[in-house]
Amino acid sequence: MSYIPAWLILLLLCLCFVGFVVAVIGGILFFLYRSVQGVNRSWGDLGTRSGLTLKPAGVFAQPELSGVFRRRPMRLYTENSVGQGNRTTWTVLGLTVKNPANSTLEITPSGSVGNLFGKMIKAQDVVLGNPEFDKRFVIKSDPPDFAVRLLANSPVQTKIMEIPGTFRIHMEGSSLKYSKTNLEENADFLEKLFNTLSDLADRLEGN
Repeated sequence: MSYIPAWLILLLLCLCFVGFVVAVIGGILFFLYRSVQGVNRSWGDLGTRSGLTLKPAGVFAQPELSGVFRRRPMRLYTENSVGQGNRTTWTVLGLTVKNPANSTLEITPSGSVGNLFGKMIKAQDVVLGNPEFDKRFVIKSDPPDFAVRLLANSPVQTKIMEIPGTFRIHMEGSSLKYSKTNLEENADFLEKLFNTLSDLADRLEGN
């Protein structure tokens, strides 16, 4: 029986370990590459439809769409937050609006209030008079009648109710934003969302 030196065994073990680490890192990078290509295709298609410019995602860079949509500056991007040791990615759509009265607005599904979105506007829950809408959402605004004037008897209510899942619509100053957890890649849904928030902005500005 031939003798195998200890140093050779140690070398082989090290090489196996290095090979395993390289394979794992390669697999992760390949997965990230595939994900990046997917979001670039989806958001690129959306940019073509909407006239916005894509800043492509990379392995270490987040995607961004920006430009002017329906006469307003618009930006679609992602944010990351860390809480309780967990890292969360958010998809955020932001519009610039005219809000001379500096009114504030927040719309969130009732089951998410206080859990996912942190600080709420310091205002009482507003009732619009649509039982289905009022049951599903918590609406807060300052002044309180602002939400009623903006949303009551408006088709925008129906469009907001068609948005699935847990999300937040928030307006403060000249910023109107939609945000949700995870990276949203569905171009058809995002295009519809562009128009829903633009309709809300039109309503706000009296267009």
